[in-house]
Amino acid sequence: MKYEEIIINSLINGGVDYIVHIPDKILLPIIQLAEKRKSPNLLLVTREEEGIAICSGIYLGGHIPVMVMQSSGIGNSITAITSILQTHHIPLLIILSLRGSLFEYNPSDVPLGSSLHKIFDALSIPYFVPGSPDELKYVIEGSIPLCESSQGVVAIILNDSKLRRYEDATI
Repeated sequence: MKYEEIIINSLINGGVDYIVHIPDKILLPIIQLAEKRKSPNLLLVTREEEGIAICSGIYLGGHIPVMVMQSSGIGNSITAITSILQTHHIPLLIILSLRGSLFEYNPSDVPLGSSLHKIFDALSIPYFVPGSPDELKYVIEGSIPLCESSQGVVAIILNDSKLRRYEDATI
């Protein structure tokens, strides 16, 4: 099973009804699958902090959103995360494509990518880096209730090259 299928199935099973996303080549299969299935609802935004604000409104309107973006977008969204989500105890699952790691071709993504875990630690945001489809399913299924019970942010970092090795695995 492809990891985008695992992600969409797990999000739907967890009650997520909106995916707010920033364009990203690595995350494109997730968005295309949601478009094809017409579920969850998709909202495209141009800035990460805009996405955080929209996710907050979606949650306050009684729905469960997830934010999908590349890891370098965390730098743009720190103020929105701390001033909106953390201050007002709004839960949000953020799914990130890992940038700035092995095989990175864009030098501007390296500094933030190598500091990502330190940023999450400094902001007290729990994060998970699933290494297999089984672990990915487990992490998503556990992260949705963790967001709600902690009234906070939880991040899942997707390592595309690592997960693609398991595309033919069955769950």
